Amino acid sequence: MRGLFHKKERQQGRRGFTLVEVVIGITLMAMVLFAMIGGLLSANRLSASASQHYAAFQHARARIEQMRGTNYSALTTNDFPAGQVELGYINGLQRLPVYGYLSNSVASYSSPDRKVVDVSVTWSFRGRGRTQEVRGVIYDKK
Repeated sequence: MRGLFHKKERQQGRRGFTLVEVVIGITLMAMVLFAMIGGLLSANRLSASASQHYAAFQHARARIEQMRGTNYSALTTNDFPAGQVELGYINGLQRLPVYGYLSNSVASYSSPDRKVVDVSVTWSFRGRGRTQEVRGVIYDKK
């Protein structure tokens, strides 16, 4: 009888986790960790895309401002040729630049003292085509 009592006493004083509890705990921690990593990777992708859109917008606005600084009567698309612009870098071990194609068009407005300028920047990021367009109106400074 003493052997049974001694064994029972030993089980009541035992502390720690069973193997099943440890496996369940590790599994739950791994699931939470993978969800957090997925969220960080998604945020990084969105950040890269937003910075490229912002850089494209800045290039387009700079082109419109450049057009505003020219002689109004001589303002045509031919004066501002299309070309390649750098939009930023793809994050990672190799910082690869992302390039876009800047193009513009100039059209006369309904009144002779205004011209409509459309500037667009197109590029590809992660296999998807992207475009940022900016429209401006340039007035004749008479």
